[in-house]
Amino acid sequence: MKTKRSRSWITTVAISGGALAFAFFVFLPIQRSIAKLRAELHEQRDFVRGAATVDATIAELEQRKKEATKIVAAWQTYAPNEHAMATFIGTVSELAEEAGVKAGRITPRDRETLASLSRYPAEISVEGEFQNIARFLASLERRPETIWITKVDLHPIDKSTKLRCEVAFTVFTDFSGDSD
Repeated sequence: MKTKRSRSWITTVAISGGALAFAFFVFLPIQRSIAKLRAELHEQRDFVRGAATVDATIAELEQRKKEATKIVAAWQTYAPNEHAMATFIGTVSELAEEAGVKAGRITPRDRETLASLSRYPAEISVEGEFQNIARFLASLERRPETIWITKVDLHPIDKSTKLRCEVAFTVFTDFSGDSD
């Protein structure tokens, strides 16, 4: 009986050792390989999902580019050229007169050429009632040209209700040089 037990014990130990060897040398490496493949599959699925959002982003950017192109084309329609800038100063003087203010000095500054446009800074001094000065500034801002009013200084004239207004503004024109 002792031999039967020892044989059974040896068989059990042998089978257990074989199972352990199988687990360590076959089963666990295969499990690690499967886990690695699952991780790669997960990364690739994320990449594919990301590619779908890239297509949507590209479509959105193309739409925004079309809108920007329309805006630039509309701006170029109203942007004065270099020759029109000489008459634009006269237009500003007329706007002042129409608003009921007296135009004083108008000082154009040197043109600044940028990559795709030019800017023409200028200054004007006007005198009049506050409401008329406000009307003049509003009419200047409503012009179809791109005009930035960069400075407005109001000063009273003596003890009357009239004010002197110093306005610095910049008009942007389309640069006909080597731009896109």
